[in-house]
Amino acid sequence: MKKKKMLAILTLLLTMVYLAGCGMVAVNPEKDNAQTIAEIDGNNMEKSLFQNYMAYYEMNLSMQNKALPEDKDLQNMKTEIFNELLNLAVLAHNGEKENLEVDEKAIDGQVKGLIENVKHNTNFEKILKKYNSNEESFEKAIKTILTNGEMAQKAMNKKIEVMQKEPEKEFNAIIGTIGEEDIKKGEYQYYYIKQLMGSVAMTGKGLPTDSEGKKQVHEQVVQSLVQKKALKNYADQENLKIDEKKVKENEAAIQGQWQNFFPDGEGLETFLKTYFMTEKQFKDFQKEDAESQWIHAHIKREIEDKQEVSDKEIKETFDKKKDTYNAKTVSAFHILAEKKEDAEEIYNNVKDINSKEDFAKVVETYQSDEKVKEAADLGSFDEKRMVPEFSKAAFNAEKDVPTQPVQSEFGYHIIYVYEKPDTKEVTLEDKKAEIESQLKSQKASEELTKTLEDLKKKENAKIDEVLSAQDAFLQELKAEYNVKTYEKRLK
Repeated sequence: MKKKKMLAILTLLLTMVYLAGCGMVAVNPEKDNAQTIAEIDGNNMEKSLFQNYMAYYEMNLSMQNKALPEDKDLQNMKTEIFNELLNLAVLAHNGEKENLEVDEKAIDGQVKGLIENVKHNTNFEKILKKYNSNEESFEKAIKTILTNGEMAQKAMNKKIEVMQKEPEKEFNAIIGTIGEEDIKKGEYQYYYIKQLMGSVAMTGKGLPTDSEGKKQVHEQVVQSLVQKKALKNYADQENLKIDEKKVKENEAAIQGQWQNFFPDGEGLETFLKTYFMTEKQFKDFQKEDAESQWIHAHIKREIEDKQEVSDKEIKETFDKKKDTYNAKTVSAFHILAEKKEDAEEIYNNVKDINSKEDFAKVVETYQSDEKVKEAADLGSFDEKRMVPEFSKAAFNAEKDVPTQPVQSEFGYHIIYVYEKPDTKEVTLEDKKAEIESQLKSQKASEELTKTLEDLKKKENAKIDEVLSAQDAFLQELKAEYNVKTYEKRLK
């Protein structure tokens, strides 16, 4: 009997495992959404809040005919959303303890408008079902999120207002050391701001906010600080006489870059205030930055002056680039039509033109012609730059004589060559000085990189992650409210 009983139990277990593997184990949607995903000062944040926020995200993407990301990207997105909800809830709890209030009537209006907007999505009900939700739960969650958001903003603003009364406390906070020198947060923030504005200028975006991105930014800022200290120590050890005139020129150039972001300084004071920095402190850092740039340039010049280049190296470089040096060029207009008959009509209209100025006027006229794909001055080019059919026709054409239509993969071209320079073969002697200068600069660049790395290695930097005032406040609150998270329950 025991054997039969054990066999029955084993069969039952195997059946349950099989059903689980097939996804047939029933999950109670209400129970699943009621799971606690975070605890804040003894208060539970339920999974339903996260699920409804995910539903909101997907609805917005759907309205843009976009889908949720997949795999690792989706997991990263979920983590960001979870952290966003958690941070809002922590700050909102602080706001409640500080007896701050929100405009509930205004929030109700926002909720109504938001839901009316996403309900236009034909997938509204389908997406809610996917996240085990319904319209009532969705509305409740959205109201909670908007309320937390407004309360969180008020709580953060209040904290910043208190901190702004003693900005020097934040500015002068010691965040680490380089060598035996203490590094203050204000100095770190200057190079952080440089990174931020560089990113905005290059990409139109701010700095990354994910953990890996933040880590990379921190490392770059620390390297900037280390290089600054290394260059200053080098200048002191070598008793370099700083060229104040050049430093002032560097300083003016640095300040000029900021004019692009804050014309005539408008808004700069308010911007710097968010970093607990005054304009004077900022300009002091700019002057130090300008001095570092001068020291860097001085070291570079010294290295360049020491470089030697042999005749053999010059000849080898010349031989490698000889074809480039001796490349023939022409300068030309072209008018491009998609259809052969249109190109032939254009050719008949321009075939008697024999001056650059007159053809330029015709090109301008054809730029608005529907039959023409392009009418333009191509400037100077070599044979390799254009498709073979075009190059062959252009380089064989007579100067100031329009070609008959030339077919390429783009259509039919009428080409007008207005410059056809006589080319004499470039010799090694012609290029010797230029190549020597290039090789010296290349060698100097490599040695400069090594020199700077060697200088930086002498500086022992110990700077841990530097939190913004906002992140530091959140960290304090999470410790104070004994925040616990259960992110695995989101899967």
